[in-house]
Amino acid sequence: MLNSDYFSNIQLLHFYTSICIIITSLILFQRGKPKISILLLFSGVFLMGMFMGLLDPYLHYWDEQYHALVAKNMMDNPFKPMLFKNPVLPYTHEVWIGNHIWLHKQPLFLWMISLSLKIFGISAWAVRFPSILMHALMVFLIYRIGTIIHSKKLGFYAAFIFSFSYYLIELMIGTQVCDHNDMAFVFFVSASFWAWFEYQNSNKKYWIVLIGLFSGSAILVKWMVGLLVYLGWGITRIADKDRFQIKKYIPLIVSLMITVFVALPWQLYIIRAFPVESAYEYSYNTRHFFEVIEDHGGNWDFHFQNLDKLYGKFVLTPWLLLVGFVFLIIRVKELKFKIVLASSVIAIYLFYSLAATKMISFGLTVSFIAFLSLALLIIEIENLMNKWCKFKQISLALSTILLLWFSYVNFDFESLNQKHTLMDANNNPMRIIKTKELNLIQALPRLIPDTSYVIFNTPFYANIQLMFFTNYKAAYDFIPSEQNCRDLTEQNIDFIVLDNGQSKMPEYLRELNIQIVKNPFWN
Repeated sequence: MLNSDYFSNIQLLHFYTSICIIITSLILFQRGKPKISILLLFSGVFLMGMFMGLLDPYLHYWDEQYHALVAKNMMDNPFKPMLFKNPVLPYTHEVWIGNHIWLHKQPLFLWMISLSLKIFGISAWAVRFPSILMHALMVFLIYRIGTIIHSKKLGFYAAFIFSFSYYLIELMIGTQVCDHNDMAFVFFVSASFWAWFEYQNSNKKYWIVLIGLFSGSAILVKWMVGLLVYLGWGITRIADKDRFQIKKYIPLIVSLMITVFVALPWQLYIIRAFPVESAYEYSYNTRHFFEVIEDHGGNWDFHFQNLDKLYGKFVLTPWLLLVGFVFLIIRVKELKFKIVLASSVIAIYLFYSLAATKMISFGLTVSFIAFLSLALLIIEIENLMNKWCKFKQISLALSTILLLWFSYVNFDFESLNQKHTLMDANNNPMRIIKTKELNLIQALPRLIPDTSYVIFNTPFYANIQLMFFTNYKAAYDFIPSEQNCRDLTEQNIDFIVLDNGQSKMPEYLRELNIQIVKNPFWN
């Protein structure tokens, strides 16, 4: 559990209140009150997200701080994504951590963060709020999918297990690689499947529009895997006995056209507005399949071996998921549901296993199916107990215990204590560094109130955070060269070099009368 010595009373109250709400939702569900249960589960997950999102006041390495800065710059111009808004020094568009026009990711999740920053102000929490909300809304998506394909019990159990998925929680608050980008992608892909299941369940035409909107949104977050819902849908049409009736394909075609209408305009726009940068990024995306990018490689079974990191640190987690998935395919109501679930999982894991670049979060694309699989495994055990035991309360108690055990294994209390406190400072140097960076950033406007300056020699990579939290013209994490100093002076650009006491200041800075500010807040 949480180490109470390192959390405030308010934090502990928020955390344990969210846990109590989530467990209460389970109790009420077991007593036959699904509507209030799912609302409570959503509320508990949202409160948990708020608690987690407020733990770290700084922006995380790697990706979160870059996403945050680009989103901040999009507040003024949403159609011109920029990292360095005022790049006073030469840069290359090929280096996404130091360029000007930033097309390294698709824009939708950045627009969402930008809107949050505009509403709530510049803070780390505001950066995380869209992910916190999408994470909580996943409860409804998983619940409805489970209800449609099997039962309310499957939907609720799966949503309950999802609520304690620690990897997704860390993704939601920016501590895992790709952070808010992957959280938004998981949400929109899951939403496209939810809309498809709702359409198959009701045959109401507006679901066709929503499938297209959500799939297009997924593409506008992380690219072409957002089309995944159409793979299973297409196979179900081909497998159907009326496969040769063209009119049966009209809903799929209409939905796909809506997806194209949502996703294509941005691609055409950046090709026209930023031809060099967009050409490079499209090529860079393609290289992920054929090359190991940024040292993110692994063996063919990489994603299977890392299932325990996604769904619970238990040695049998990968095998429990596999067994649960087999039961899921057997037990779902209709053949078309079986096809969509099976083809989606096979396609994702086959594609990413063949791809040279491998990252743990890639498998989360079909995480809702993983939670459904674990939930069905518990239901199968419950049903088996019902056959052996006349007292249903015993099998119900066993399934409740299994749910709580899965959730406890999935929720990594040890990592929560270590990552987000100084309980074990020796094993958490990053928190110390990031806290010192934030203290510097908060103090700097008092030392240098004029925001027209360019700041040099921030701590390593702290320049990105500095540009997010302040309005200085630009910031760099190195000492400018003598030529840099001469060039900036000739251009009448005011700049200051920080002396953090960590390295000797070059003599040419004094010879050229460059302003040096000693930083008493960093040592």
